[in-house]
Amino acid sequence: MKGRISWAVVSLLVVTIAAGCTPREAGYHKAFLPLVAHNWTGPHKAGISWPKEDPLDRSVALASIGGVATMDWGRGSWRAEASAQHGIEFLPMWYDCNVNPADVAHAAQEHPGARWLVFNEPDNSWQADCKPEDAAIAYHALWEAFQEADPTARLYCCGTTTYPAHVSYHRWWSEAYYQIYGEWPKVDGFHLHSYAPAYSDRLNWENRQAELEYFRQWQQDQEWAKGKPVIISEWGVFGMQADVPAIVAEYLPQMFSYFERTTWIELHLWFCTYEPQFSISGIFEGDSDRLTPIGEAWKKASER
Repeated sequence: MKGRISWAVVSLLVVTIAAGCTPREAGYHKAFLPLVAHNWTGPHKAGISWPKEDPLDRSVALASIGGVATMDWGRGSWRAEASAQHGIEFLPMWYDCNVNPADVAHAAQEHPGARWLVFNEPDNSWQADCKPEDAAIAYHALWEAFQEADPTARLYCCGTTTYPAHVSYHRWWSEAYYQIYGEWPKVDGFHLHSYAPAYSDRLNWENRQAELEYFRQWQQDQEWAKGKPVIISEWGVFGMQADVPAIVAEYLPQMFSYFERTTWIELHLWFCTYEPQFSISGIFEGDSDRLTPIGEAWKKASER
């Protein structure tokens, strides 16, 4: 989440109320939550977001601890070039619902064949803040513009903040799209954030996993969305210094293992390298590439 302001207030007031349903109301149940063990096999798919508030070049450090992807909530910066030089995939983002075909053409030229993250928390009034109808129109314009400028680009929508908006916002958005254009939106995948909908629940990794499974159940029930991959473009904990031991000991390794073992999740990006306002979640110290305790835990998880 770019430029986070009063995260707990955003989560409680914007997401929970605006999204308007609970897991039980949505018809989903927690019984299917998978047991997670730290013994996955397959390609590593872990990344770390690199906000513009972090001025240091983290590309070498990211590569050294096994990061395979990064993003900076933008679509053209020196971070993209630096990442590419060290074999790290940069995921460009179309942040909000303002779409200009000329800008799309320029962005597509800068990032040919990229996996694009479309919108950043459109359900959040402090972020992209797009009504589902506006997001439907913007997405249609983006899709058409990318088909013209770079048909190899892959578009992942819509970057919702947390559950229940993962289901409700995508439902409203897709239904608005259908009402306007007479067809369901064409997507290459989805991207989601994984945060607690309430501050008091911030360390409950079982709930985070269940919330993502609720989304996947809904997705698999939609013919137009079924089988599409998901990128967790942000995940982490926004809490206090006293939370760090619990994050290191249980939350981070449990979530990391779940992401790596879950076949429909294509990438997952921890928030973040370093961000002054939320320094406890940083992988690195603010003035160097020294790993924080959370950074050490992330590195350990990536080596399993």
